[in-house]
Amino acid sequence: MVIGMMLLADRHDVISQLDQIRQATNGKRVRKTTIRYVWAREQTAEAVVPHYHLMFFLNGEAYCSLGNFKSKNMNLANKIRVAWHRAVFEEDLSIDFCTERGLVQFSEKGQHEIFSDDPVAIKKVLLHAAYLAKRETKRRGVGYQCFGGTNK
Repeated sequence: MVIGMMLLADRHDVISQLDQIRQATNGKRVRKTTIRYVWAREQTAEAVVPHYHLMFFLNGEAYCSLGNFKSKNMNLANKIRVAWHRAVFEEDLSIDFCTERGLVQFSEKGQHEIFSDDPVAIKKVLLHAAYLAKRETKRRGVGYQCFGGTNK
């Protein structure tokens, strides 16, 4: 399963934040799985600070969906929200606080299930991922990284 397009507020140590999200999603009821992700940093002309978009690649047998976005239960969406807020604010926060702050947003059409023998589903994911690469929001310069992710 691919979970795509989360809009996250900027912070310099994004890699450690992603690792915290990765660790927070390892719940007891979930099959052991490796979480992979790609991220893109972007900044519009009117924005004061950059923000991040992420796509997570998960085992569909371990995670079948993000869950209900309005739920107060600790589903995958709320695990991601809490982990990101914990990384940004460096303290434990309630699901209510994390939901109200709105630093993490999920794409309404951002969940895909893909199989290697399904070219139509693969194309949908690639088109969704292409959003990460739009040129007009990428700052360029020495030492400025716009893309990253997990390696194998």
